[in-house]
Amino acid sequence: MRTKVTLALLFLNVVLFWAIFYLREDTAVGADPNLVLGPTASALKSLTIEAQGSAIVLEQTDEQWILTKPIEWTANDFAVRAILGEINGLRAETTFAVSELAASGQTLADYGLDKPALTLTLQPSAAGAPAQRLAIGNATQGGNRLYILSPDETRIHVVSRNLAERLGMSVGELRSDVLFNIPVFEAQTLTIEGAPGQRTLLRRDGERWNIETLQARANRVDTELCLGALGALRLDRFAEAPADSVPTDAFSQPELRVTVEGNRRRETLLLSRPWASGSPGTGATAYLARMEDDPARNGTPFIVSLPDTLIHTLKHAQRDLREKRLLEFDAGTVSSISLRSLDAELLLQRLDSSSGPSAESQWQVVERKGDTGPTPVAADTGRVEALLRDLSRVSADEFTNDAPSAADRENYGLVRPVRTIVLTLAPVGSAPAQILTLLVGNGVEHRTYASLAEREAVYRIPDDFLQAVPVAAHEYRSRVVREVAGGATITNLRLHNLATNTLLLDSDVEDATEKAAVETLAARVRLLKAKAFLPAAPSEAGVSFNGREFPWVYRLDASVALPGATEPQLLAVFFTERIGGTSWIAWTGGQAPAFLIEQELADALFALTYGRQDPGPPQTSPAPTS
Repeated sequence: MRTKVTLALLFLNVVLFWAIFYLREDTAVGADPNLVLGPTASALKSLTIEAQGSAIVLEQTDEQWILTKPIEWTANDFAVRAILGEINGLRAETTFAVSELAASGQTLADYGLDKPALTLTLQPSAAGAPAQRLAIGNATQGGNRLYILSPDETRIHVVSRNLAERLGMSVGELRSDVLFNIPVFEAQTLTIEGAPGQRTLLRRDGERWNIETLQARANRVDTELCLGALGALRLDRFAEAPADSVPTDAFSQPELRVTVEGNRRRETLLLSRPWASGSPGTGATAYLARMEDDPARNGTPFIVSLPDTLIHTLKHAQRDLREKRLLEFDAGTVSSISLRSLDAELLLQRLDSSSGPSAESQWQVVERKGDTGPTPVAADTGRVEALLRDLSRVSADEFTNDAPSAADRENYGLVRPVRTIVLTLAPVGSAPAQILTLLVGNGVEHRTYASLAEREAVYRIPDDFLQAVPVAAHEYRSRVVREVAGGATITNLRLHNLATNTLLLDSDVEDATEKAAVETLAARVRLLKAKAFLPAAPSEAGVSFNGREFPWVYRLDASVALPGATEPQLLAVFFTERIGGTSWIAWTGGQAPAFLIEQELADALFALTYGRQDPGPPQTSPAPTS
């Protein structure tokens, strides 16, 4: 019993599916009986529009629609889609048989269909399918509908006049005005050929572009802007006789040949010669041109206007599209920077996050002088980052020589460079470690030249570049001279005048200005920073600065109580007299370098030294009374 029920249900399912797929299809076909054309209109190989003795033919290739008559050119895809949309949706609002016309005393001529002013011939893409021809006649009395004759010429349909408006588009509207269809992101190579022997080939390499004809890097932004400008070119008009007399040899030696290659396709623009100057102030020049090796456009000559800036770039591509920056790197991957001059060498090393002495010291500087061993000290992270920025921005003012001889390199000062800069880049992902070496020379006429050790090319660079890369440890060391531990307290401050052997301060002061100065001194002694370090080594007597000797005049003693210690620690700072306005030189003794102090500390020191000698503003005498 259960088996019979199952079989019955299975039979009913089969009947139901048959009804859905067959009966519904019949219903769908009959749902809109007013469609003028059948399903063949949705798959067309070509369509021909004839009007007033002229014909426009559009044909579909594997990839696109092309205009084959009256001129061969790529079709405007949007215009063709608009026509196809009207054809596929063409509905008859009213229809009647041609055989009924005689009974009412009418003929096809009454509807403009005996000799139609506009016809549309459709060739389906199916093999062996016959062409379908629509004759389009007069407008109806209201003017918003048209009479058309069915392809079998048995019926007259009244349809919307939208079809006639679409078919009435001019050749200019039906053709594409785009010259380069390959988008920037797809482009793989850009080839520019000028005069005989002048050829520039640029090739994409991941996120970069290279000039292969020079074995040099191209500027990615400038290259892609150039490709974008080529993609923005639009056809002005076709060259037509007799107004445009195109010589037979117009393209035998074009002024420029520009080729863009993408994924399995290439497009080449030939610029014969300037055809006419652009309007004054437009910054553009019209050229006689044609597309080469393009079956869809078949070498048809045309006129195109190019911005003068683009013409200049194309003619000077090896210079204008070349990367002017000498060093290209990610600052975050630099693990060390080596700086060498003719008589000094130092190394800046990035520290592991766990090995740095403080948050401010992510780098250390190691200086090598003579036979003395290297002594690493904490580096100023901000100064090192500024150095990396300067190195990443150094650019060529001039591409001097791409194949210098040994004598040329001698003249450029690159045989014994005044700077040798070596960047070591840590490996990132699958990319191995990398070393970049920049040689900088002081060459002919005392100009500054540079070259990468990995390449022969020589560049002129700004003469002030050397000032940005001094080979001196004091330029890069951390500005923190000394820091008192967080748990320690400063119990006393004493300021001595060494020249007069007098005590100027013993912490307890009454004057409000001096109290503020003492508080500043305590804060600055706890975290003592340098405004700048001096290159000369100090002694217990003084220090040399700008060719002069400055003795130590003041000594600041700070008593620091350390947790768990029975006796306070004494920290001393020596100062010269105030020099150069608000400048002071200080030293903490021992092997430490001398340095210029920060302004806040200088102001506090001034209040406790020169401030006490300041008599204040002069007093004014009272005005005499009469």
